[in-house]
Amino acid sequence: MKTKTSLRFAMLVGLAVVILLTAAAPFPGRGVSFATTDPVDLVRLTVENRTTGYMYMWLKGPQFYYLVIKPESISVFTIEPGSYYQTVRACGDTASKSINITTHTRQVMPVCGANAKNLTETGSAVYDLSNLIKIVRVTVDNESDTNLVAILTGPATYVFTVYENDANVYTIAKGKYQVQYWACGEYATRTWTAYSDAKLKLECPKK
Repeated sequence: MKTKTSLRFAMLVGLAVVILLTAAAPFPGRGVSFATTDPVDLVRLTVENRTTGYMYMWLKGPQFYYLVIKPESISVFTIEPGSYYQTVRACGDTASKSINITTHTRQVMPVCGANAKNLTETGSAVYDLSNLIKIVRVTVDNESDTNLVAILTGPATYVFTVYENDANVYTIAKGKYQVQYWACGEYATRTWTAYSDAKLKLECPKK
């Protein structure tokens, strides 16, 4: 009687061991992974858009980020620290540069054509994006006796319409442009460089 009881007990123990081993084994096709690295500490990126238009930013580096900042607003993002190739689009211009973002950082895009002054913030790196997006105020002067349409192609592309004997002030990206314009029923081209307070004078094209 004792032999049968011992045999029955041994079989129950063996069955329990088999069940426990089966439950602990991974399912077929599933691997076992272990955390081998610590999570990366993120840094804060604050972007202040003081313009009246949307601002777009791309960051390509340890990670890729596409950021959209609404007009006249401040947005706060958390990103992985490191070296990035940064592209910014604002005020009708697009420009890029390399930047190290290894600590809490604040970037300010001022009103188009202006500078962000007196930027100080304890414990953060602060950048004036007008040093990247170089916008200048210029005047397009129509000295013909008809309305004219001008297309400027260079650092950015612009299309302007100026009434006869009138002049308009615009803010555009600084740099050299190819100018195509129509006036007095004729078409002409020229090159022109935009800098602060530059004036583009357009007359009736010579036949």
